[in-house]
Amino acid sequence: MHTFPAPALPPRSLALALRRGALCRCPACAPGRLVPHRLKVVPACPRNGEDLSHHRADDAPPYFTILIVGHVIVSLLLGEEMEYRPPI
Repeated sequence: MHTFPAPALPPRSLALALRRGALCRCPACAPGRLVPHRLKVVPACPRNGEDLSHHRADDAPPYFTILIVGHVIVSLLLGEEMEYRPPI
């Protein structure tokens, strides 16, 4: 059984790949979604089929979601408490 080497991909700019990753897009093609539901990385890019299974999200997406939403909700609750002073 012969295995052929994968075709060589054109060189990719590190800055461009990092920017696309920060925007939750495929590092190879900008239109492909990397994290469709903010909690799990897709196994392959739906647009170009690039393998993305080696990218691990671990606990970062839920942590940042809880951190951001928690700050918004707590700020709104504290603002409501200070503005209306509801009885306990």
